[in-house]
Amino acid sequence: MIGRSTAIAERLMPPRGSVRTLRRAVAATLVALVALVGTGGWVRLSDSGLGCTTWPRCFADDFVARGTYHSLVEFINRCVIIAVGGLVVATFALAVWHRPRRTDLVWCAAGLAVGYVAEAVLGGLSVLRGLAPVVVAVHMAVALVLVAITVILYHRAAARAPYPVTPGGPQVRLGRLMLAVLGIAIIVGTVVTGSGPHAGQPGTPRLPLPRPAVTELHAVIGIFLLGLIVSGYFFLRAGHVPDGARRGYRWIVTLMLAQTGVGYLQYFTGLPADLVELHMLGAAVLVALLVHTYLALTTA
Repeated sequence: MIGRSTAIAERLMPPRGSVRTLRRAVAATLVALVALVGTGGWVRLSDSGLGCTTWPRCFADDFVARGTYHSLVEFINRCVIIAVGGLVVATFALAVWHRPRRTDLVWCAAGLAVGYVAEAVLGGLSVLRGLAPVVVAVHMAVALVLVAITVILYHRAAARAPYPVTPGGPQVRLGRLMLAVLGIAIIVGTVVTGSGPHAGQPGTPRLPLPRPAVTELHAVIGIFLLGLIVSGYFFLRAGHVPDGARRGYRWIVTLMLAQTGVGYLQYFTGLPADLVELHMLGAAVLVALLVHTYLALTTA
């Protein structure tokens, strides 16, 4: 009986060592995570943060929304995070199933799974704590860390073991600096949102910080990052870099220019919800692109 079950499982699972299947699962996870950032942002921007009054149920006596707009928005976001969970489990299973055994893939997939659990718990805490701005900010930051881990796993799945890495040249050091500045910009951006008007629910406490000063700090960091990216474009053009890094960098320049424009536009137009949503999605895509390009620079 056990032998028959094992045979059935082996027929259902992809061939061991199927890099294509693993990368497809990881790519689907990445798309779902960006969608999660989008739906999570809309929960806050539409004042639907407490559309479901408890967690993990939507209401004390029901798991699903009851037809009101706010509960439906929150419930959709919960459905997306459940879908992400399914993809994370599938990705982890495929990484473990891979032959020859790749410890780096298993660890990356395990990190993705642990991060997902943390993200789900933070989502529940944000509801149970009445949308406390610090919890909501960490919730957003963890989602973007998951985006970065997913891109790393996607790259490592395509490389042969042991994972090949080039020596740290000036392009690599520049990439590290960009990633560090982007991380700081994201952290300060969550603080800006935590002190701003989009709390997720009317009457929710905000961070006791001077919003104009925090917003200006975020803008200064963003301009510095834009300067690094634009100057890096010409720097990379003059050097010998992989074609994948060069192509990815063109998209980074374009997206960063758009992100800067949207950031200033939303500031001068009173933070309309649609522009804030676009800015959040842009941040998620920028994380993915910058990590992708950095890995293209460091992979031999």
